[in-house]
This record gives sequence, structure tokens and C-alpha cells, in this order.
Amino acid sequence: MNFHKNKNYIYKFSSISNFTFQNLLLKEIRFNPISIMNDQLEGIIKISNIDFSPKTQAINNFIKKHKLYKPAVLNYIKENSFAEFYAFHLFNFNLGNFGLTCFSEASDEPLMWAHYANNHQGICFVYDRELLLKNLKASNSTIEYYKMKYGTKPTLTLIENNGNIYHSSDLPILTTKDLNWKYEKEIRFIFENDNEFKGQSYLTGAIPLKAIIYGSKA
Repeated sequence: MNFHKNKNYIYKFSSISNFTFQNLLLKEIRFNPISIMNDQLEGIIKISNIDFSPKTQAINNFIKKHKLYKPAVLNYIKENSFAEFYAFHLFNFNLGNFGLTCFSEASDEPLMWAHYANNHQGICFVYDRELLLKNLKASNSTIEYYKMKYGTKPTLTLIENNGNIYHSSDLPILTTKDLNWKYEKEIRFIFENDNEFKGQSYLTGAIPLKAIIYGSKA
């Protein structure tokens, strides 16, 4: 059967291991922090107003809010700029609360089988994306899925208002990757935690597995 013809289906490639089938039996899907994603440029952004210079009180509030070490931050800003500091550390203090798991819209891409399914010795799980989203929302209501965009860095505009510093972005930071990864045709499921997300997490539910495709060397 050519699963790729069904536009509702998404695919997760995996090696074959005890953990793979344990997750399957427990009806779990693993979510990871963005820090372990394979695109080394992920989370890298541009800032439109690089001359942004917030007031001292706003900087102090920012440091307190993100529990940063004040002398080091002030020294960095003095030697560089606040915009550079914000861009450099955004990955840590704004993206640390998100967990994500990745699927593909393609079941027949050889590079996906090579890179994510143990060089064609693994397997590929087939899911209905809408049904999967519906069932995972029972574990975490913030979860949504997004189709990745490739080749364009998000551009942020820094804003100061009422002693607070935040940003607006022309593109979602978590749904943009370097052009080299375009072959993945990635669909990304993302959820948000109240606390910093440092390790792996699992969401459970009535996981609607449609099929398992075995690699040519499995």
C-alpha cells in the first residue's frame, strides 16, 4: 500500500529497540527539548532593531525575571549590546519551556530511512495527524502541530513597555529550519510547559497508530 498518497498521514522513523516497542505498548510518544534537535542553526534569529537600548530598570526586571547572574549580564551588554545578548541567549530563556516531537509527510524519502531508521534497518510508524493531535491534547492541551518552513531565519523586533522587555517575530521560531533539511518535509508537534523543559518527556493517550512500515533491511 502506498501510504504516501494519503495526505492525512504522517510518519515517524525509528530504529528497532526495546524502547521503541515499550513506547508503543505503553501508548507513549516521546518529546524532546529543542536543544537536542539536529539543525545546529535552529533557534538562531535576526533582530531588526539592533540598536535597541532599554532603560536600566527594564534590564533589571529582565534579569530578575529570567533568574540571570546580573554582573555577567551587565558586563556582556556593556561590551556588546543588549540586542546581541538577547539573540545569543534567546535559545535558553525563551525556548526552554517547549517540548517537541517530529514527523515527516514523506514515507518514501531514502535519506529519512538512512538517517532516522538505522540505515533502512528500522521501521516507520504511520499516524493520522488530526486524530493524533486530538488524542494527545488529552495529555497536554497546549499541544499543536506545525509544518516546518525552510531557509528563512525569523526576524525579531525588541520592545520595551512598562518596564518589561519582549519581542515580536515575523516567523515562529520553533517552526523554521535551515534549507538543507528541506527533504525531511517535517511536521512538528509542540507543547509548552510552565517550567523549564530540560529532558525528555512522554505524552500518552489512545495513540492512533495506522500501520508500521519496515525498512528494506529490517
